[in-house]
Amino acid sequence: MPDFQGECGAMPGRYNFPPEELQRRATLASELKKKSKAKRAAAGGAEGAGGAKKKTEEKKKVVVAAPKIDFAAKRREQMNRRYFILGTAAFTGAMAVTAAGTQRFMFPRLLFEPPSSFDAGKPDGFLQGQPTFFKEFRTWIVRTPDKIYALSGRCTHLGCTPAWLAADQKFKCPCHGSGFRMTGVNFEGPAPRALERFKIWVEGGRIQVDMAKMFLYEKGDWEKPESYLVV
Repeated sequence: MPDFQGECGAMPGRYNFPPEELQRRATLASELKKKSKAKRAAAGGAEGAGGAKKKTEEKKKVVVAAPKIDFAAKRREQMNRRYFILGTAAFTGAMAVTAAGTQRFMFPRLLFEPPSSFDAGKPDGFLQGQPTFFKEFRTWIVRTPDKIYALSGRCTHLGCTPAWLAADQKFKCPCHGSGFRMTGVNFEGPAPRALERFKIWVEGGRIQVDMAKMFLYEKGDWEKPESYLVV
């Protein structure tokens, strides 16, 4: 084997190795370079595959995150819900009305009307020419020299209550000015006819008046015995 140092001269520092060592190191460096290149290629391939896979998954996620909306189905669902609510409300109202009707049937409402007749008192309790008004029954008790009778307190025009004017000796309606004499006959204003008289009689020494029985002047009823008392 030739003398390497003799031909090439002595190599300074770290390069002063035998040829065999230099060859071994060169081979090792070449192999390390190939391995490093292979690793980089493998890593780049894996990264490329992973990137493609990641993009595919993201695309799938986007598709899943934005599904197609069926607006017609949603409208049908809302309409069905609305009809259900309206139907429930109508059914509840019908049941409430039915229950109220049943309750009214089971507990009928009673109407309490005032009695049609009343006790006016003793005949000598009324003075001649001074009519006495019974407000609860809207009735005037009038005494003349020979009779006592009961006059309705409702004007024959529109139903107002005429007041007794002692100075004028007449009944005067405050609504439209109709005037009636003490007997009840109309003589002024729009009243079309005389005041009605009620049935009157004495029972147990006291005057009784029945408002359910009326006597009309224009029909000649004032001549009937039940329309007055003789005093």
